[in-house]
Amino acid sequence: DHYWMSICGWRQGGSCKILFEGYLPSDGGDELAMAEVVGKYKVSPAQTFIAIGYQQDRILDLCVKHGWTGIKGEGNKRSFLHRTKAGKTIEKLYSPIKRARAKSGGVARFIFLASNPVKDVLARMMQAGDQIEIPADVSKPFENHMKCERRSVEKHPKTGEEKVEWIRPGGKANHLWDCMCYQVGAALAFRVFDDNE
Repeated sequence: DHYWMSICGWRQGGSCKILFEGYLPSDGGDELAMAEVVGKYKVSPAQTFIAIGYQQDRILDLCVKHGWTGIKGEGNKRSFLHRTKAGKTIEKLYSPIKRARAKSGGVARFIFLASNPVKDVLARMMQAGDQIEIPADVSKPFENHMKCERRSVEKHPKTGEEKVEWIRPGGKANHLWDCMCYQVGAALAFRVFDDNE
């Protein structure tokens, strides 16, 4: 019956300022309140990302209606393969753009993220202290959600290979943490972290 949402102003080089965070009640239809907030902050539709992991058919319809881009984290992925114009294959933390026919008949765009490596990037940004500008009046849920996950490293007893994943002890709410992970993933996809752009 509601959505969690974050809006950030990103600077080339990979720093950002949080402009909006919190949740909005759902209208069960075209989500006009969400579209209104997106419009207020002048976020272009193609740069508006919405999670497609829940009620996927409905969310893909919203992507078509508003021009938004779907996004979904994949916890078992470390990277995705991309083909360059020169024909080489490179790895990135996000998938190439995918497309799917929505029930409404239009075609929706979406991407996948390698969740755990993207969470590593977000954690480093938070620890740096100057990469994410957090307003003084940030909400209590934001403060709580940003502390709810921790990085776990386990070594395989025989091979010694490390397995890194982010876990949520106690199952605490992490919605705004997820929103910020999607912010980082979208910024990576739009090459905001590249200094030379």
